Amino acid sequence: MMPPGEPVLARSKHRIVYEFLREKIVSGEFPPGEQLPTEHELALHFGMSRPTVARALNDLESTGLIDRRAGAGSFVLERRSSEGKKKVLGLLIPGLGDTEIFEPICGRIAAEAEKNHAILMWASGIDQDGDISDRLLGTVQYFIETAVDGVFFAPLEFRSDLVGLNHRLIQLLTDAGIPVVLMDRDFLVFPERSEFDRVGLDHFRAGYVMCQHLIDLGVREIHFLARPGSASTVTDRINGCRLAMMDADVPGKPLQVHWGEPDDIEFLRDRFSIALTQDRTPPPALICANDRTASQFLKSASPFNFQVPRNILLDVL
Repeated sequence: MMPPGEPVLARSKHRIVYEFLREKIVSGEFPPGEQLPTEHELALHFGMSRPTVARALNDLESTGLIDRRAGAGSFVLERRSSEGKKKVLGLLIPGLGDTEIFEPICGRIAAEAEKNHAILMWASGIDQDGDISDRLLGTVQYFIETAVDGVFFAPLEFRSDLVGLNHRLIQLLTDAGIPVVLMDRDFLVFPERSEFDRVGLDHFRAGYVMCQHLIDLGVREIHFLARPGSASTVTDRINGCRLAMMDADVPGKPLQVHWGEPDDIEFLRDRFSIALTQDRTPPPALICANDRTASQFLKSASPFNFQVPRNILLDVL
């Protein structure tokens, strides 16, 4: 029989079910080997959908408290030592999809996790252009309550008011004793460097190689477009481009760096109208900091009636 119900408060949905069952398991009210109520029974008891209940049960399985058996149900496991418990890793990646860099990194992490029988908990569908403080803090608190074994975190960028949030998220995780690995960038401003390991590309080399490629094509005027507040990795790419132009001893203008929003038409008109309306061989090149910047540039600059690659070569780093 299922224990008497408790009032469902205005909290997150699946967490109500998760916390209720976890308390019963930890207290011993649901002893090892006992079968839990079915998804259908839990859904009726809490007045929730079965997918919501299933998510709570999946979380309990991820933390090593239950075993879900297809066609049989969910059963309480013996409390295992940390040595025998599956590792649970959290992925905190705001703005996943804005750039391509995180997809191969996350794919590799997922492959290694599967290989080593670890479990990943994703928290990626968070648009970092919106009001995300509460959602991120809630996600980190959930990671802490779930006692994940580590978190991969991509620090926020583009907005100066989020610098403090990066520090707070990191501090909450470290205070809870959860190891953190940074993805792609540090949360400190260059030249400072935090003590955390970082997974990413050699951005300086990437910028150098990209610029060298354009120079080999005969390009002699190169622009770089990036949004204000971008991560220090963007500066690494810019510096790599600068060094490539210096090493090649390119005559004429040095690398022209433009910090601005790609949807600001007046900014684009001021910086690029001449380059976009002249026919030159070879044409100038524009390197954009990421895919999102490039696509927004193409959309916003369309009134200038330019053509790629006739008027400008467009590349993305």
